Amino acid sequence: MLDSKLLKIYLSLSKEEHRLLSKWIASPIANVHKDVRKFISFLDSRKAFSAVTLQKSRAFSYLYPKNRVYDDLRLRHVMSLCTQTLEDFLAYAYFIKNRNEQQIALAKNLQQHQLLEQAQVVFDKIKNTQQRQAKLDAMFYLESIQLEIEQFKLLSQNSRDKSFNLQQISDTIHQYTTAEILKYTCISITHQNVSNQQYSFAFLPFILEQIEAEKLSFTPAIEIYYYAYKTLTNTNENSYFKKCVEAVYKYESCFTEHELKDIFLLCINHCIKKLNSSELLFAETAYRLYLHSLDKKYLLDNNELSRFTFTNVVFIGLKLKDFKGVEDFIEAYGEYLNELTRENTISFNKARLYFTQKNYRKTMPILLSIEYSDTLWNLAAKFMLVKIYFETKEYEALVGLLNTFKVYLFRQKKIGYHKERYKNIIRFSEKLYAHIDVSKAKKLKLRNEIEQVADLPDKEWFLEMLK
Repeated sequence: MLDSKLLKIYLSLSKEEHRLLSKWIASPIANVHKDVRKFISFLDSRKAFSAVTLQKSRAFSYLYPKNRVYDDLRLRHVMSLCTQTLEDFLAYAYFIKNRNEQQIALAKNLQQHQLLEQAQVVFDKIKNTQQRQAKLDAMFYLESIQLEIEQFKLLSQNSRDKSFNLQQISDTIHQYTTAEILKYTCISITHQNVSNQQYSFAFLPFILEQIEAEKLSFTPAIEIYYYAYKTLTNTNENSYFKKCVEAVYKYESCFTEHELKDIFLLCINHCIKKLNSSELLFAETAYRLYLHSLDKKYLLDNNELSRFTFTNVVFIGLKLKDFKGVEDFIEAYGEYLNELTRENTISFNKARLYFTQKNYRKTMPILLSIEYSDTLWNLAAKFMLVKIYFETKEYEALVGLLNTFKVYLFRQKKIGYHKERYKNIIRFSEKLYAHIDVSKAKKLKLRNEIEQVADLPDKEWFLEMLK
């Protein structure tokens, strides 16, 4: 039962949803099976969930205390009914929380009953609600499309009114479609950088042409995602990114927290990529974006902070040498990490902090004792060890590590642009070791080579060690 769909849904519910569920299953409209109510009551009675507390025989005895013979088929049927009831409840819970879907559904029903005046009152109410909410995200335009289409149906039933809203339908469809295509194009570009999977958006060239010819006006979403797209496809032109960030702050109030998380991460991830290519000018922008979005709690999902976000904040703080800020951040936000990865994440980032402070006595035990499940963390840990061995002149250990590093990297097939980056790290680490006791002329030649390579993280470290 532990791996059942039923239990996974049940455990995913919040306290408020559990309270509503009790009312839902008690309603004869939502549930007519008393066994469903009893089974949910059985789950509610469990103080802990384990293979023992959720034994099917225990559940059966709870439901049917007078039946001595366990009937697996009967219990499975009850569980199936429970699953269906929970799925219906989730759909209902989504519907009652969604901004205007209830009212749009009501307006549709009123029209079907030929209550046209009442339907118009509901449409006016929805429009007023939209204005008060001041949200101009994808949901706003999707609801507006539904609203305008239903408004057209209402107007077309009234032969006295020849002023239809066809232009509003056209404009809203184009605004929604344009923003969403630009948004998912940006997401696809980000994804294909790490997965090597290619995506195609057939209408994208036409959309870009219309925007640049000023035939499609900017909405907050179109403006942000247009500049985001231009940023991702013109990596050497920073003016687009500047405009994108300015638009994000300017139109922050127009989006839900959920979409703001995606928007801020889109900007932040661009900064991270630039930082990985040693463009330190992006560090302060990324740090400001992170701290702002953390303060607003955009980056918390159910009060939980992603281990990747946590790690990136530490990375940038260390780039800016804000050691006290990083130490305070680890202390303050460590409790928001998922319990399963918390200890691992904190230890990895403490290792980075100690390493950056050149406290190798504290760094080494952490790096040598942990094998991380995340490939990129393992690569970063190995690079830290390379630096430590080189700086402490542990050359025998360095050579052995570089050999195992190469084998490990060769086996990784799905790390996108990171593979080339770490190939460069290994290649220039080997060259650095080979140039320990060479002439100044040879060192100068290697220095020029390091300076010219485009994709080499921590280039400054290599140049410093060459001295």
